[in-house]
Amino acid sequence: MGSSALWVFLPLEVIIAVACCLGNALVIWAVWTCGALRQPTFCFIVSLAVADFLVGSVVIPIAVLVDIGMITSFYGCLFMCGVMTMLQVASVALLLAIAVDRFLRVRIPLTYKSTVSKKRLWMVVALCWVTAALLSFIPIFGWHRSLGADRTECRHQEGSRAAGLLAQQQLPAA
Repeated sequence: MGSSALWVFLPLEVIIAVACCLGNALVIWAVWTCGALRQPTFCFIVSLAVADFLVGSVVIPIAVLVDIGMITSFYGCLFMCGVMTMLQVASVALLLAIAVDRFLRVRIPLTYKSTVSKKRLWMVVALCWVTAALLSFIPIFGWHRSLGADRTECRHQEGSRAAGLLAQQQLPAA
């Protein structure tokens, strides 16, 4: 990323991160304080707000480090990319869970409350988070760096930003 693009990109990232954190903190606070919002379905909303809060407070700062090409160990870079991927996958999985919950509410309105219990909803939330963690951190246990490479530039691979984050190992200049 060019120097001038970096100085445009960084303030925008900070604004997005702050807005993301504030908005999701308000959602968590609203559900926490308002008794009417303590229905079982709102466990999905709170979990999604937590995931999105973590995206704003963890993923965006890590993505900035990756964009500037931070020098780190291969596994450090892989861990950072794993954290970013996990939080984003958890967010999408929770959106899917909310959609399925709403579908069930419409599809089986008479038996919804007996079928969809608070315990089952929290089990689905836990399943979303565990699945996201497994899918995101599996590469740490199977990817190995080449011999002779002591440091890695952790950055987005050229041309693949829209496809996601990739850890690319580069040999240090001799």
